[in-house]
Amino acid sequence: MTATRIAGLVVLMGSFLLASDSMGQQRTQYPPRPAADAAKAVMGKVTKARAEVTKAQAATAQVAAKIRQGAEASADWQAASAAQKHAQIDTDAARKRVLDAVHESAAYKQAEVTKKAADATVAQLRTDNASSEDITAGATKAMAAGSTLSKMDADALAADAKFVEAKKKLAEANVKIAALTKQNDDLVKADPDWQKARKDVDAAEVVRAQADKEMAAAQAQDAQTLRQWQQQCAQIDQQNREQAAQQAQQRRNQNNSNNRRG
Repeated sequence: MTATRIAGLVVLMGSFLLASDSMGQQRTQYPPRPAADAAKAVMGKVTKARAEVTKAQAATAQVAAKIRQGAEASADWQAASAAQKHAQIDTDAARKRVLDAVHESAAYKQAEVTKKAADATVAQLRTDNASSEDITAGATKAMAAGSTLSKMDADALAADAKFVEAKKKLAEANVKIAALTKQNDDLVKADPDWQKARKDVDAAEVVRAQADKEMAAAQAQDAQTLRQWQQQCAQIDQQNREQAAQQAQQRRNQNNSNNRRG
């Protein structure tokens, strides 16, 4: 190899190393990644607004609870509540008595056997990857068997006079409690302290809604800033690629020139 060619290779290698180092530096010369400054600036306002809503709601609930507590101490409420509890106990006991008897009957036990067999058939059909028509037919039979059991329960309950009477009294007790509950709710809404507390909640919710709106706008601004930064980084990458291509072409040209001189 001639001295001229050796010198050319040395120059080429030095140029390559310098270019590579320059490219590496360019790839790292991104602008700083933007922080979510807009959202951070609003976060304190949002947090405070939400806390104020929670505080106002708690105050409203406390006033309402105090009013309801007083109303539920009345003789009417106490009597209605006791009647409801007794009616519920009587209804549950009557239901259990009737259903226990039905479930011990031969007819019910046979219906249970039919239901279990139908369920097992459907399970086996699915395991065997049977056709959808066969599975549907089996499932229909299983549902019919289940309906038979439910009908036996319902018919027995409907035919039992004590259960029917207990259920009637429970319904009447529930109606009475519902009426008294509405009266209590009306007392709460008419109370001046509750009305003031409710207004405080409404005002706090307005402030929170505005804070949430500002947060949404701030997050959108931060997202736009991030997109712009990403575009800048992409442009830098593109410039680096173009510069690298130019440098590679220059090296090839230099190499070809050196070869011709050698």
